[in-house]
Amino acid sequence: MSRVLATAVLILLALVGVNLQHVLPGAPFGLPFSVPARPLPVTPLPFAAGGAAGPAFGVYDPQGAFAGAGGLTLEQVYSPWNPEQRPAMVAAVNAIRARHRVPLVGLEPWPATWAGMSSETLFSDIVAGRYDTSIQTSCSALGAQSPQPVLVRWGHEMDLLGRFPWSNGDATGYIAAYQHFVTTCRATGATNLYYVWSPGGDPGLRAYWPGAAYVDYVGMTGLGFGAWDVWRGADRPNTFAEIFAPRYALLEGFGKPVILCEFASTGPADHQRRWLQDAAAGFKDYPLLVGVVYFNAVDPVAWGEIGVPDWRVSPSLFPTVAPAAPGPRA
Repeated sequence: MSRVLATAVLILLALVGVNLQHVLPGAPFGLPFSVPARPLPVTPLPFAAGGAAGPAFGVYDPQGAFAGAGGLTLEQVYSPWNPEQRPAMVAAVNAIRARHRVPLVGLEPWPATWAGMSSETLFSDIVAGRYDTSIQTSCSALGAQSPQPVLVRWGHEMDLLGRFPWSNGDATGYIAAYQHFVTTCRATGATNLYYVWSPGGDPGLRAYWPGAAYVDYVGMTGLGFGAWDVWRGADRPNTFAEIFAPRYALLEGFGKPVILCEFASTGPADHQRRWLQDAAAGFKDYPLLVGVVYFNAVDPVAWGEIGVPDWRVSPSLFPTVAPAAPGPRA
């Protein structure tokens, strides 16, 4: 049967009220009926208990350099929490799922200055419910991804004073705001969301702990910036262990699995390779470490007088970091 004749038959069937989706689900494009979209894959959380199989690997990759890379089971995206950002956030999460990776959503509570609210009252406004629409919109959208697990990293690096509006030094206010976020998010009925409390590594980070009932995973940042180390007085760039070990020691007492949500190195390619290989060799020394996410982007913030670090790494270097990165596992 020719394409023209087949199309004519299908149109005739439509005119007499036959459900064409049951007759021919894969009919030619452009006919007056829809074809169901292919369902997105569901990728389980890739964390072995206690990190027994080593950490799962992932990437934050806004330019798509690792879109086709194997061995990665996590992918991070950052999204402001205001409701108008919902379509972009959902599109990004869908793209991550299509790559058979678990979404890690860095949900950023930017103050609604356009609505008359300010950075100074961010925490009190959250607790008073003035941002509940933002919370409910974001959490409902992510909850609709069920049964796909989604990791939610809200208000990250709150301990790095001045970096974000939510990193203002008010630990008590942050705790109340974080708890309100999780409580309101859970009230939407979303059961596929896992909450990642993620400080940046300041020695005083424990003051921001919101309590075990509000945290599923503890996040951390571990970035190797040799020029910054030397500028601050070191005689050489710090190793990964010198950066991460003291921070890990601060987290151990919480008893939660740890995800290194921002892990990267900058500098010449040979330095990056050595630094990353050294880091990967030491991951086994941290039994609570279950996930490592490479920050493959230019930093959004300048580091003092040193400037803006570029954390991007060539995909050809990355397999040397995780040559046997685990696939999805329950």
